[in-house]
Amino acid sequence: MKTGEVHRDLQGQEGGSSSCAFSPDGKLVASASNKKAAYVWNVETGVLLKKLPHEANLYFVTFSPDGSMLATGGYDGVLTLWNTTTFEKIRAIPANKGTIYWIAFTRDGKKMATGAEDNAKILDMKTGAVLHELKGHAQRVWTVAFTPDGGRLATGSADLTVRLWDVERGITVAIFSDFSDPVYNIVFTPDGARMITNSSGTEIVMYDTEPFADRLR
Repeated sequence: MKTGEVHRDLQGQEGGSSSCAFSPDGKLVASASNKKAAYVWNVETGVLLKKLPHEANLYFVTFSPDGSMLATGGYDGVLTLWNTTTFEKIRAIPANKGTIYWIAFTRDGKKMATGAEDNAKILDMKTGAVLHELKGHAQRVWTVAFTPDGGRLATGSADLTVRLWDVERGITVAIFSDFSDPVYNIVFTPDGARMITNSSGTEIVMYDTEPFADRLR
């Protein structure tokens, strides 16, 4: 990081990758392959620890906040959870009817959300049950992000809007239509004071959350 030099050239993956993620402790890195597998490496040694086979090509990988699980999603709409110690499959959840483009966790790890071809969904982490199917976007949902307190979920779509949802009730509480291109990514600052979005074009839009603070509660 200090020098910008290549730390490790990670070998062993077949196919291209559309997503990669570090574990919270920085010891593991995972990649989603378009050859029906996820790959996990040791960051320090560069050793490939595990190839995790899937039934379909993958699109997204991310770790749970405590690093105990890896979540993968792909073209078959299945959200799969893996134990990052044993690399055993914990659960495969048929969450969506189309490709899963994004997966997010609440900070406490109790809930998950998917952004997919059909819509976005909020799921219970422990059981895998779908708590809410978030209907409202006219096209695919590219990205999802929970507020730091887990009370709201933001979704970005190919329909050129961002929606803010009440996580407990599963209803839209705000719609942002300031975009001329599909919204591909949403992040909140750690204190929740700002929401930042970027689209497939050149737009990066930052919102001060104070004006809609009542909708974030």
